[in-house]
This record gives sequence, C-alpha cells and structure tokens, in this order.
Amino acid sequence: MRFLKALQWLENFKDSDEFFLKESTNNSVISNQSINEGLNFEVYHPYIKMLYDEKSRFIVFDDKKEVIVNNYIINRGSNVLSKILKAYNFQEKNFNVDDEFYYRLLIPIQDKSYLANLLGLSDNYELTINENKLLVSIENSSKYSYLVVESEEKMFFSGFKHLSTSLIYAFGYLTGNLVRGEEMYFQTSDNSWEKKTSFFYREINKSVKCYKPINNVPQQYENFINDLDYDFKSKVSFLSINQLENLVYLIKENNNFFLSIRVVLELWNNSFITRPSVLFVALETLVDEILKKKAVKPYIDKILIKEDCIAVLKRNMNNLNQDDYQKLLNGLDNIDKNLTQNNKKFEAAFKALEIELSIEERKCLNKRNDFFHGKLISRNTSIKDEDDYVKQEIGYNYLEQRVFTLISKLILKFIGYNGFVINHAKLRESQLNRSFDNEDYFIKI
Repeated sequence: MRFLKALQWLENFKDSDEFFLKESTNNSVISNQSINEGLNFEVYHPYIKMLYDEKSRFIVFDDKKEVIVNNYIINRGSNVLSKILKAYNFQEKNFNVDDEFYYRLLIPIQDKSYLANLLGLSDNYELTINENKLLVSIENSSKYSYLVVESEEKMFFSGFKHLSTSLIYAFGYLTGNLVRGEEMYFQTSDNSWEKKTSFFYREINKSVKCYKPINNVPQQYENFINDLDYDFKSKVSFLSINQLENLVYLIKENNNFFLSIRVVLELWNNSFITRPSVLFVALETLVDEILKKKAVKPYIDKILIKEDCIAVLKRNMNNLNQDDYQKLLNGLDNIDKNLTQNNKKFEAAFKALEIELSIEERKCLNKRNDFFHGKLISRNTSIKDEDDYVKQEIGYNYLEQRVFTLISKLILKFIGYNGFVINHAKLRESQLNRSFDNEDYFIKI
C-alpha cells in the first residue's frame, strides 16, 4: 500500500462500519464490532490469558489491512461477560522493526505556523543530526494538517523514533507547545514513497502548553507590559539551524539532557506545589552535566576523589568487619550529598558559560535546599489556613518562573545561542504582587 493510501486508511478507520477480530494465540474469530471512537472493539467471553498474557495479540482486519494490536486499555463491556478494549498502540502486520527503511512521522497539528514561528524562516527545514538528514515540514491532507518528520536515509525504526522524539521535545521546549497525541510512523524501502508502505500508530500523552525560553513572535507579550513605547521588535530572537541541530543532538545523545527537557515540558499538568521541586531537580541535573563537559574544578576533582576513596574501601573490605565497612561507605556517600548542598556549583556552571546572575536569581538558587529530597513544602514555611496556601501558590509560581529562566539560560548558552531569554518573573510581576525595577523583561545572554 502506497503512502497516501496508508494515511487515508488511518484517517478513515474511525469511520469504518465493521472490523473482524481474531486473537493470535488460537487464531479464532472473536467478534465483529462497529468502532465509534478510536480503535475500540468488544471481546465476548474473554479468558484471562487472552487479555493479560504479554504474548497474546489481537489482530484487527478489514478488506484492506491486517493490524496487530500491541497495547490496549480494558473497559467494561456491554454486559458482564464482555470487555471493550481501546487500542492505543498498533501496527500493520508487515511493519518491520528489524531492517532499515525510509521513515515518515506524522502528528496532527492545529497551528499551521508552528514551524515558521520556530526559527523565523519557512515552514520547511532540513536538519542534520549526527549524520542523519531529516526533512521537517507542515503538510495538509484532505482532513488534517500534520507536523511531518522524514528521514532522507534508511534507518532502523528504534533509531528514527528516538531521533524524531528528541526533535519533538526540542520544538516543544522552544515554542512552549509540545505537540503530542496521535503519532503515525510510516516505512518504505523506496524514497519516492510510491512502493509498498506500512505503518505503526500510537497515542501518546496529550499536547502540553508551557513557558517558552525565547520571544520568537513580535508583540506576543504586549498585554504583560504597561509601556506603550516598549521596543518589542528588538527583543525578538530566533535560533539558527545549527543551534537547533545542536539542541536536538544534545537531547538525543545525552540521557540527562533528554530526561531534563522531558521533565520541564511535562510537569505543567502537575500541581503548583510540585513544580519548583521538579524544576530544581532538572536544573541540578543540567548543572552537573555542564560541569562535567566543561571539566570545571574543584567540583569534578571532589567527585573523583570520592569515587577513588570508595574504590579503595571496597578493595579492603575483607580487612574490616561488616559494620565498620558499611559505616565508612555510608560516610563517603554522604560526602556527595553535602557537596551538592553548596550553591557554588550552580555559580560555577553559569560562570563556565559566562552567564551573569541577578540578585533575585541568586536568592532563587538559595531556595534549592528548601526542596531537597523532594519536599513539597519548604521547611521554613508555616501554613495555618487556606489563605496561606494561596500565598504559597504565588510564591511557588514565582520560583517556577525563575528556575525555568535559569534552565533556559544554561541550555541555550550551552548550544551556542546568543540573544534574549524571556524573564518570566518580570513579565508577571503584577500577578506576583512584586516589583523587579532593576530587571528587563528580556535578558541578553
């Protein structure tokens, strides 16, 4: 099936009248079921192995395709003897993960200017990440608009999936709009996409709107600033293609950067109480990575000394009784915990990247220990009633804005960016009931 036919099948399967189902362990026909929303199907008289055995698979087929259902959610059926299964991960039966193919990823998108706003250029980009060339564009079908990521060389599916996910995280971070939802992967052996095409489909977390690091849309923040003469245009900034490639590469190749960016993007559906704690974790993770890559001393020296001491202790463990050995090992482990409480390492990371910190930013970094080990409420906070919680919420919002900006300074400077970073706390000072007269709404780095 060629690409357009495969896409049309996926776009239309929700409107199909009937699918046939079979369970692969015994290849028996289970039921026919109209599908009303997504790939849902009802199974009558299911036995435990059919539903819960990891080797068990359902195959959905019509007159055109056979689809293997990999993962599903089990819901109550129309009667006590049936279950309705909602498939959120399925693939065409001949989809091949063992060999190299050309790939396309399509994600439905509402904002057709998504890519144009990203770099201030067109809505079509060509990126090279670790010698893998990708074409990124916004394309339209008869029903939807899509964010499209396409490989120009053959790749393994796992490699393309991880690379494209890293790209989506980079886009989400830079735009403040992480586009998720439905993801449709297509593979073919022919780069003209005129030969047989197979697909893999998954529903993933919902799209997320969050803060973004740079102002790439003129006048976007006009309502935040009560100054009619403020020069917004001079504060508009964009990344270069090379800087974008550096960011995607960093997310793809470095586990800590990947997880930190993911945490920063996905925490906004959480309670305001947890956000500062999570952002401080992301900040500290990034600081550690930057200090290692910049080989900043004395922090690295101290960590190496600790690791050497533990190695010596383990070599001599037979000369100590178990209690003494464990006490010494615990003591060495606590050395690192005590070191990380010292905000000098934060200062060292920013200094290594030649980033200046304001007085308010330094005060924010000093709050880090208040949330040490994931505390939800600062140990110095006294809460008596609901009004105190409201005040605490405002304070937490302020911290999340400061830490997000600090994280953005580190990431963007590390990939070679020179331009303005949004000062979210300054933009929202009226909401915070605070005034930062010595700060600008956009910070030059």
